[in-house]
Amino acid sequence: MTARPHILSKLSQLLLLVLTFLIPVFYLPLTLDPLNLPKYALLVVITAIMLLLWAIKQVRQREVTLVVTPFTLPLFLFTIGTVVALFVGSANKVYPLLTPGSVGTLVTFFIFTFVVNQFGEVSHGLAKQLRLALAAGAIILSLVTSLVLLETLDFIVLPKFIRTYELLVVPDALTFLTVAIPLLLILGAPFIMRTLKKIGETEISLTPDSLMKSEALPGETNTEIFMLLLSSLFLLVGIGLAAYQLFTTTQPLPLLPYWAGWYIAIDGIKLIKTALFGVGPGNFLAAYTQIKPAFINSTPYWNVNFAISSNTFFQILTETGLVGLLLYISFAFRVLRVGLTQLFKSVNSVTPFVLGALGALAVQLFLPASIATWYFLFLGVALLGARHPQTRTIKESSIILAWLFLGFALLIIVPSVYFGSRAYAAEVLYKQTLVAISKNQADTALKKTDQIQKLNPYVYGYHVSASQLYLAIANNLASQKKEKIDEQTRTTISQLVQESIRQAKIAVSVGPAIATNWENLAGIYRSLINAVEGADNWTLQTYQQAVRLDPTNPVLRVNLGGVFFTLKRYDEAIQQFQISVALKSDFANGYYNLAAALREKGDFAQAANAMRAVLKIVPVNSEDYKKAEKELEEIVKKVPAVPETSAGQVLQQPTNSGPKITPPLKLDQTATPEIPEETTGAAKLASPTPASPEL
Repeated sequence: MTARPHILSKLSQLLLLVLTFLIPVFYLPLTLDPLNLPKYALLVVITAIMLLLWAIKQVRQREVTLVVTPFTLPLFLFTIGTVVALFVGSANKVYPLLTPGSVGTLVTFFIFTFVVNQFGEVSHGLAKQLRLALAAGAIILSLVTSLVLLETLDFIVLPKFIRTYELLVVPDALTFLTVAIPLLLILGAPFIMRTLKKIGETEISLTPDSLMKSEALPGETNTEIFMLLLSSLFLLVGIGLAAYQLFTTTQPLPLLPYWAGWYIAIDGIKLIKTALFGVGPGNFLAAYTQIKPAFINSTPYWNVNFAISSNTFFQILTETGLVGLLLYISFAFRVLRVGLTQLFKSVNSVTPFVLGALGALAVQLFLPASIATWYFLFLGVALLGARHPQTRTIKESSIILAWLFLGFALLIIVPSVYFGSRAYAAEVLYKQTLVAISKNQADTALKKTDQIQKLNPYVYGYHVSASQLYLAIANNLASQKKEKIDEQTRTTISQLVQESIRQAKIAVSVGPAIATNWENLAGIYRSLINAVEGADNWTLQTYQQAVRLDPTNPVLRVNLGGVFFTLKRYDEAIQQFQISVALKSDFANGYYNLAAALREKGDFAQAANAMRAVLKIVPVNSEDYKKAEKELEEIVKKVPAVPETSAGQVLQQPTNSGPKITPPLKLDQTATPEIPEETTGAAKLASPTPASPEL
């Protein structure tokens, strides 16, 4: 360690500039999430290096210097609140630490803010460099996003190789707005402040020449002003195209409706535990499926599972409860109060970042925050805090204390980088696995699956994919045998099936409150009904657990009813099908299966009525319409006079997929489902259970 302390500070500032430039534009097409995950990894790595440099600097100076701002305590309390919610509400404590936008992200941003505060008062030169770094990033982001949006809107056609090699990866229009709005406030600050000043003087002159001669932030050269103006114009073009796409698209917005987000957040506070600490970070999906209102089935989002809420505040309330929300509101209110005071009191080099932080808070009121949105908020908070008169510096001359801080920093850095790198490597392998599966490279997929689970066994999605892979190989092997299966093949199939079930059970143990995990396990058992003894009962048990976790899902009701149907338990099948159409009145497949069950029971009059309901829903010229019409004719033949009563969906009667194996396979006891008495993946919620229709 021969470098002088100020060299370490300069290096930290350089890292801050690099991070600030890359946050808007950085992506790596190596994982299924090429935008948020690489940004999160970049944030962790650079923050870790900056923390290490600060700790080394303390040792070099043989003293500990701490800069404490008015935001340090509120932000620390909010961070602690999310960590407490993690331990109280989440069954899987690791997954939220590794997921972008969850607990790990907030802890990283707290450390980032703390380290930036240790720079002391930010110089005018550093502030200018930060804005120019953002300007360069904004130009690239806006240009690339605009090109992709223009192609989406059919105005241009990009070369095919760009899509093939994923050369242009951009956020969707909604996410772009969460990044572009704070960016525009930061980069357009000189022009915004000058415009406000002119309006205050009742002298409005917004010509290019007057904008270039901005007096709002003195000390800027014409080149720097031109760069800021150019980046602002690029952002305005991108925002305009994004807004145009959102308002002209016929597709529903990829955003949970506000009324649904509010309903889920408020319903979660009915119980003391969830009221105080929420369902746990990373558990919004579980909360959504358990307590979403049945009315969602009448919207285009009826078959969408949302992992995030309508906006950041609803997300915080749902996952961390009233404790987390009040702590965040306290922090946000202080940022708002201090920021507005700064804006009205004086204008300086930090003003643009204050506007960016306030813009990020405003975005969070309406949309879920991206990594970039959080970054603009915390960068503004760090720079604003450094200039605040109440900021104080604590010094303690102690080489022992300095070494303790270095040790503590390493205690944070080493596990974070080690486990974070393993998690990222697992994501890279997971994408490669899916590519191998698409190319029918089973051996490659199996090897990578094994590597993934050694690197990061805490992601239930990995285990779900693995379970499907093993089952597909088993089905393929069984289907190839035209004649009686020999003993060696039976043993191989049995091992594959056993591993498929094991992976699916690991998924439900890692994410016990996720209904889709239980649905996956039930689907595997269901495909084995013709091949494995006891698979029918296992299927019923797991589907019933899935229904408990997602009671307003009409598809699950049809699946459960389908199992009853194949077991010839028609009354129970009819009940589930009736619940499915009660939950979604235009669910064609629900009516179709209801008609099939009523027909098998011998109630031809009601079966005909259900099939007529199908004909009212499906498109007239579709194959489904012809299919339903033909079956209705067959039903009507069995009863001469039937009184008539009063979305393109695939009509499919209940069947058990998978080859039939004779004699059936016998699996060991580990294959049986383990149904918890009470869901433990998230705190038990007050869920609206739909009333069963009268039979």
